[in-house]
Amino acid sequence: MVSVLGAASIREHPDTEGRSAWLKVRVRVLLPMLILIVLSSLDRVNISFAALQLNPALGLSAEQYGIAVGIFFFAYLLFQFPSMWLQRRLGTRLWILCIGVSWGVVAAAMALVHTRTGLYALRFLLGVAEAGLAPGVVYYCSSWLPRRYRAAAITTTMLAIPISVVIGGPLSGWLLSHPNPMHLSGWRWMMLVEGVPTIVVAGLAYWLIANHVEDAAWLTDGERRWLRTQLRIESEQFTTAADRVDTLRKLLVSGAVWKVAVVWFALLLGSNGILFWLPLVLKQFSGRGDLAVGIMSTVPWLGLGIGLVANAWHSDRTQERAWHVIGAMLLGGLGLAWAAALGAQALSLAVLFVAGCGIGAAQGAFWAIPGNLWSGAVLGGAITTVNLLGNIASLVGPYFIGWVRGHTGSFAAPAYGLAACLVLGVWPLVSSRVMINQGRAAG
Repeated sequence: MVSVLGAASIREHPDTEGRSAWLKVRVRVLLPMLILIVLSSLDRVNISFAALQLNPALGLSAEQYGIAVGIFFFAYLLFQFPSMWLQRRLGTRLWILCIGVSWGVVAAAMALVHTRTGLYALRFLLGVAEAGLAPGVVYYCSSWLPRRYRAAAITTTMLAIPISVVIGGPLSGWLLSHPNPMHLSGWRWMMLVEGVPTIVVAGLAYWLIANHVEDAAWLTDGERRWLRTQLRIESEQFTTAADRVDTLRKLLVSGAVWKVAVVWFALLLGSNGILFWLPLVLKQFSGRGDLAVGIMSTVPWLGLGIGLVANAWHSDRTQERAWHVIGAMLLGGLGLAWAAALGAQALSLAVLFVAGCGIGAAQGAFWAIPGNLWSGAVLGGAITTVNLLGNIASLVGPYFIGWVRGHTGSFAAPAYGLAACLVLGVWPLVSSRVMINQGRAAG
């Protein structure tokens, strides 16, 4: 997946040092982060496939399942700032090792759950362990990469989510529906098998990555000098042109932070609605087996992955961010509403593919916007704040869908609500001249 960054980026480095430095960063910085986010996404999302068997086994209602999904994000939000503080205190290498081993152990322990309370407790602990991973990775990548490559680089790590579903959907369906050597229930075996690899990969990441450019023994002096120069030049240019927020206190009262967070809220509401509920929707409408449901669930995520790559590439090429997000969100919202209107038809799955393209395309360009508004240490605080505020959608969205589903017996009403949020979520960008102008990266 490292090739997602493409040969075009490499060709922009005619000098040998720049070319070799960029190749090494892709392998030693981006690839480990991609694999870890794939595993973290799989470990938090596989509950949507386990629900096909877990809900009847534990007697969970739709609303209770929504709580089990949402409680992960409650812990994820609550411990995000402490996790980011720990990253700066320990360094990214040791931080990754600690949280990776922790969430791998908790994810595998899901196989031991026998009560609803136990499920809630482990989902909470999983959220504690994974808290700060996404903003931590974005901040880490931003400290290594020149700004003009960040959309594509961050998109490479964001591809982890669709990858986890495209791989994890069929894998989870197969593990659910086939006998296992430990004679466990399908959903228990699935949780165990999908949790253990995280522990191993966290150890490998500790060995592969470096905290800073200066610490990377795998860079030559010339490569290190090239990276340091690129990052220093952009930092100086950026500070004089756009860095108007210089403290975390100011971030919390900054209108720009809240506007960016609203956009991220809408995007997460739409993507998480598909992420955690689509297997149950497909099971209800199709009546197919667990393996078939797992395979069908990958369709919107194939679209999301395509949208991520294509829009990030075009956004980097044009150096424009805001309108790339606006158009994509409108496509995602309208596609989701159309799929809900079609109901139980084969065409609705194709329309969900289009909706996935739109949602993914918006996410592909979104995280380059904070890098155009803030810099330095403030950028880390801004990313964490935006992600924290936006992820409130991940907390309230699953419960809202479960509550509506439980009271109406239909998935159509929450789908229309999610579509409306995606469409209305573009307003902070459309209405702000500053956001539109800062959505254009400086050369």
